[in-house]
Amino acid sequence: MTVFPHPSALVALLLAAGNHVTADTGDFFRPAPDSCASLPADRIYPQGRIFPFSGYSGKPEREKANGFTMHGPVYGTNRLGALEANEKAGLPFPYTIGLDMKFHSDKPLSLSEAEIKSAIAKQVAEVASRTNICWWYLTPEEIRYWRKNEIAYMKAASEAIRAADPLKWPVWMYDPNHRDAKALVQTGAHLDLVGKGCYVNYAGYRDRRVWVRWGMEQEVEAIRELRGQRTPLVVPELLKDPEPALFSQIPAWVRHDVYCGLIHGAKGVVIFSLFKRPAVRESYDIWYGAYANAARQLTGERKLGEVFLFGAPRRDLTVKQLSGPTTVTLADKTKTAEAKSLSEREKAGMSLRYPAVSWRELARGTSRYLFVCNSSPETVRVAVSGFPEASTVEEADTGAAVETANKPALEFELPAWGVRALKFSCR
Repeated sequence: MTVFPHPSALVALLLAAGNHVTADTGDFFRPAPDSCASLPADRIYPQGRIFPFSGYSGKPEREKANGFTMHGPVYGTNRLGALEANEKAGLPFPYTIGLDMKFHSDKPLSLSEAEIKSAIAKQVAEVASRTNICWWYLTPEEIRYWRKNEIAYMKAASEAIRAADPLKWPVWMYDPNHRDAKALVQTGAHLDLVGKGCYVNYAGYRDRRVWVRWGMEQEVEAIRELRGQRTPLVVPELLKDPEPALFSQIPAWVRHDVYCGLIHGAKGVVIFSLFKRPAVRESYDIWYGAYANAARQLTGERKLGEVFLFGAPRRDLTVKQLSGPTTVTLADKTKTAEAKSLSEREKAGMSLRYPAVSWRELARGTSRYLFVCNSSPETVRVAVSGFPEASTVEEADTGAAVETANKPALEFELPAWGVRALKFSCR
């Protein structure tokens, strides 16, 4: 006969084992499995535990000081110089590999598979021993998968990279903003990282920032269809000055776009771009400061990046919207310069309706995290319930205490594009 311990004795045993389980908290604070235990602490995800936070064409020393864990990719012909600058700053670097195939000219290069592989392998061999390379960045970007010569190049180049690289760093190529899941499946088949542009203002969705969610859903769905170990990235913008009257909104835009991307599946952030181009000179410092603030929250002592990378999904909390618009509509696509590279199917308009509020609940260690995002241009009010009364609640991104007064629900407002990050711990 099996004899089970009395419930009170079981609780005592669990407490003694450090499981943070009590009669008042149940399983809510039971330690989540550590899914990164086997990954090295000094490498960038997906090969290590470090959350990828990067930007194109910036300044390695500055980025290092502001919480960025990577710098790059970088354009130009001096790839070795960029690699050495990042080595000096102590930052991992996505190294560019590729051939100038002149795909958009009247006479694109016509190389055999063997010629492509030989040339790519030579480029890899030149830097294969440089350990601060963390990813390979394949060019040309925006390969048009419906063109046989372009997708054949992509296939041959990615195969050559993997064959020549003894350290097996992941491969990424930038896809344009409007690529959907079906398109990303075609290019993603040859990649380890899937990341398309998510330039909300540039694409014409300034007041419909749910565009970020749409983009991440395309990446996640493509990865699911490919049935492989691939990493989705959110690629937000730092491109252009808005009207001066809107400068004050930039921090909210940045916070929304970064966290909305992470809530909906991103495992890294790469900003386009950190180069101070003339079109963004007036507001550049505001954009950069907002992204640096996000970097510090994700990669600094709060370690929120690790929560998004390795947190275990949970659905114990309830988020109920009490007021404000409940839905937002993503209307027909605005045609941008990138539309020149779209297939006819991709040019088709769309009109999708999404919930105004989205959230993600994750368990990491003995704590529970909740990230709530308002993708509407109006204030909403929400209530969060389902956490034990014996909980300590704090702002996950700052550590500031949140007063719950032992109430069964925590109510708060989120302004336009607002994000709230909460951490629940056992008292």
